[in-house]
Amino acid sequence: MFDKKKLLMKWSIAIKIAPILIIVIVMKFLIHFLGYEIMAFNALFTSIVAGTVFLLGFLISGVLTDYKESEKIPGELAASLESLYDVTYKIYKGKNSDTAKQFIVYQKKFYYLVE
Repeated sequence: MFDKKKLLMKWSIAIKIAPILIIVIVMKFLIHFLGYEIMAFNALFTSIVAGTVFLLGFLISGVLTDYKESEKIPGELAASLESLYDVTYKIYKGKNSDTAKQFIVYQKKFYYLVE
């Protein structure tokens, strides 16, 4: 019912970032409390931070879709090579083509080279 490993995987980034975030918050509080702040936060600063986060979100979302698409490439490439082999084999059996036989030999060498 309750999978601890799955829960840890889901929240692993938050668990790793939490100590860093706590340190930054404590340092900010100490700097503010001791009066060592160099610049005061205003509406312009917060809008710049919000805009930056917004743009980073757009950039990351584009990268994630490209990453998901790239996961499909090896399977599609393997399917295309297998399809080429099947068509070439049918041509070789049907017409006894020397070129088709050469391609089959080449593809088998390539297959053993990759494995």
